[in-house]
Amino acid sequence: MTARLPTEVCHLYRITDTVRGKFYIGKHRGSEKSSYWGSGRRIRSHVKKYGSQDLIYEILVIGTEEYIYEIEKKYVTDEFIASNSNCLNLCAGGIGGNMGHGAWNKGKKWDDAAKEKMRLAKLGKVSPRKGAVNSPEHRLKISLARVGKVCITEEARKKLSAINKGKVWERVDCPHCGKSVPWHMRNQKHFDKCERKDFNYA
Repeated sequence: MTARLPTEVCHLYRITDTVRGKFYIGKHRGSEKSSYWGSGRRIRSHVKKYGSQDLIYEILVIGTEEYIYEIEKKYVTDEFIASNSNCLNLCAGGIGGNMGHGAWNKGKKWDDAAKEKMRLAKLGKVSPRKGAVNSPEHRLKISLARVGKVCITEEARKKLSAINKGKVWERVDCPHCGKSVPWHMRNQKHFDKCERKDFNYA
């Protein structure tokens, strides 16, 4: 994966549908438009449904990636999106994009037929992210987006504690080091991942 530098040239753009009045604001690497029409779900659905013949692509600002992120964060806010019914943006701009806003399908329940269709579609396919390594800049963005966030609330901790209170976990012995571990934790540092798996006892 190519590392993305904070000094890399990017631009802020606005896509406007001159017929329907819809618009989308986003950022893109480089100083010129290519065949790119935005990565947001709404703008992609809009282009798929109506085509691109009525769209105008305007480059608003050109600068470093860090600067463009700051400009987008300042103007494309949750309030701006909520007050503009024609806006196709799903979430506020800035570092992290959709991080913290939740997936668009959060809470959606799939029926058995849809689940089977998704399972078959993925059968035998290798994840495109397999072997990928995030650049230091990308890891920093993820880290900054999670600053101050609580992964699990105190209320949730108490519920989990009450559920697990009094439970007796089944234990198994690792065949390589002989240590007794809870059954559900056997593959964390033991069995095939045991550090003594290839140890020569002779």
